[in-house]
Amino acid sequence: MKISVLKSRLSLGFQRAALIEADPHFAAQIRGYAEDIGIGQLDICRDVDGFQNQVKASCDLIILDWNAKGPNSGVAAFNRLRHDPRFSTVPILVISGFLDRNDFRLLEEFALTRLVEKPFTAGVFIEAVQSLQHELDWVHAHEKPLRKLLDNKVSGGTPRVKKMHKLLQSAPYPAPLLLMFGRYLSREKCWDEARDFLQHVVREDRGNVLALNELGKVLHASGQHREAIHVFAEADTLSPANLKRICHMGELHLQECQLEDARKNFERVLTIDANWEKAQKGHDLSLNALQYLQKKSETGSFSQSFASLMNTIGISKVHAGHLVEGIEHYESALQFIRDSDVRAKVMFNMGLGYLRHRVPDKALLWFMRSAKAGGQQFAKARPYIEELTQNAVWTDDGVRVMAHHTERVDAKDPVATPVYDPSREPESINSPNEPISLISEDGPNKGVLELEDFDTDALLSGISEEGFC
Repeated sequence: MKISVLKSRLSLGFQRAALIEADPHFAAQIRGYAEDIGIGQLDICRDVDGFQNQVKASCDLIILDWNAKGPNSGVAAFNRLRHDPRFSTVPILVISGFLDRNDFRLLEEFALTRLVEKPFTAGVFIEAVQSLQHELDWVHAHEKPLRKLLDNKVSGGTPRVKKMHKLLQSAPYPAPLLLMFGRYLSREKCWDEARDFLQHVVREDRGNVLALNELGKVLHASGQHREAIHVFAEADTLSPANLKRICHMGELHLQECQLEDARKNFERVLTIDANWEKAQKGHDLSLNALQYLQKKSETGSFSQSFASLMNTIGISKVHAGHLVEGIEHYESALQFIRDSDVRAKVMFNMGLGYLRHRVPDKALLWFMRSAKAGGQQFAKARPYIEELTQNAVWTDDGVRVMAHHTERVDAKDPVATPVYDPSREPESINSPNEPISLISEDGPNKGVLELEDFDTDALLSGISEEGFC
């Protein structure tokens, strides 16, 4: 019988942990250590894909073997975990054989992260887990005063930014505080205050990659794209393996129509993790734009905005009868367009594209998304919604638009441009035409719906960009 002295001396708060490890012998060793510190359940997964699919319930601690190769390398797995909302704040213990310390600079960008190098004893393992627990406890203990500080722009005559700087200087775990404060200011769109705060941190600690990351995001969100590229590039020099930051750089290069630079950044991400969806979309957009411009001009120059370029490419695909390609292009472009008015116009064109190819159910969905995103500033989609809903019927699966819609001619718009030519018969395509599902408190009823059965404003309140909520 195994009797552990360590187990009786320790009282850690981690009850359920997950281990990402392909070696069964090493996994058995870690299981023994986990039992010693009171972890009641340890889920073992061979790779990060298995972990993300298998571990449905929340876990208190993730233990990650950094030495895996191929598509599930340690750097790919760590990026995937830290940028997954389910696990972004879960403590992570990284285990690795001896490597150059620069290989682990990525870990220093994130709170609640520790590294243990092989070979290690049970004592070293337990010390690292204790350190994570202490940081977690400290953050929880300071949550209430921190939130109080966030809620007050001025406290006792001293601006909250100065108070936060003082707190950071004295904090044993400054990273979570920096993240919470910087992101709170960003969420409240306090761009000037967020920029001043983060720039001060960077001046005091030039190598603080975490502060550089947040500063780059603030500059990006406030429309200062070139400044954001410069800041992200500095952070990338210090720590070149943060995939989300590289994606941000690619997105910024897209916004500036620096297409080759964008392609290279997205390609960097895909070299490390081929399943990074946003990088896949960005890479495809970059290639599409480069190919389109090459056909139009030997120099590949383009003077208009990124959104206009994306819209022009999408229209050309739909006009050519390639609806699936056009819609895929538009959906990819939406991941990199942040302005709500521009998004509404792109969604409107997607609705027109589906309408052109006689897919009214999908057209209605995208017109509604457009109306939701555009609000009162961009209301072109509303007449389409009202006309399409006159020809809708309830089915067991939801609403289906039965009759074709007569397209109206819209005024020219720099982004939203009519894509339907009434004189041209649409080409036959293989496009999914599943019925969309609308929310009804009374449940679906079969039969033709009259216009007055639909309250457009009420209907729009139940739709998101991903679909109906």
